[in-house]
Amino acid sequence: LLEGLHEEQREAVFSASGPLFILAGAGTGKTRVIASRITHLLQSGDLAPANILALTFSRKAAQEMMERVERLHGTYADELGVFTFHGFCHRFLQDHSIELGLPARLRLLDHAESWAFFRNFLPELKLAYHWNLADPTGCIDGFLRFIHRAKDELVSPREYAAYAKGLSDPQERARAEEIARAYRLYQ
Repeated sequence: LLEGLHEEQREAVFSASGPLFILAGAGTGKTRVIASRITHLLQSGDLAPANILALTFSRKAAQEMMERVERLHGTYADELGVFTFHGFCHRFLQDHSIELGLPARLRLLDHAESWAFFRNFLPELKLAYHWNLADPTGCIDGFLRFIHRAKDELVSPREYAAYAKGLSDPQERARAEEIARAYRLYQ
C-alpha cells in the first residue's frame, strides 16, 4: 500500500477521513496516492465503496486509478465513484435533470457537434460584425470559445445580453448584441 511513497504522500494516504484535495504536477504520483488512500479507506471499513468519489481530469487517470485500486484491494473497484470532472458533472446532470429544470433526455454536444450546429445556423444569425468573407465559418470557433468561457464564469445568455444592451458605445453594443444572439441560439 505504501511502497514507493514518500512522507508527504503517506500523510495524504492516512489523513483523517473526509474530503481530500491533492494538487501536484504531472508525474508526481497523484494517482498512486489517491488509489492508496481509497484502498486504505476500504480496508479500514470506514466507508462503503459507493460512498467514495474520486475525480480527476483525464479518462486515462480515472481508468488507471480504478485499476490500481483493484490491484491493491482486489474488489469493489467497479462500485467506486471514479470519474473525470466532466464525466461526473455529465452524469449528475443526467441523473438530476428534471429537478434542475432541464430536459429529461439531456444531451451534451461535443466540439464537432457544436461547430456543426453553428454552421447550420449561421445564416439565421445575420452577422454584421463577426462575419468574414475570407473565412465565413471562422467566427464559429470564436463564438464557441466565448460561450465556453462565459459558462466557466457562470455568465448566462440572459446576463450577457443585459450587459450588451447596457453598453454605451453603439458599435460596441451592436457587436456584443451579435455575440449575445449567438450565445442565446447556442443555449
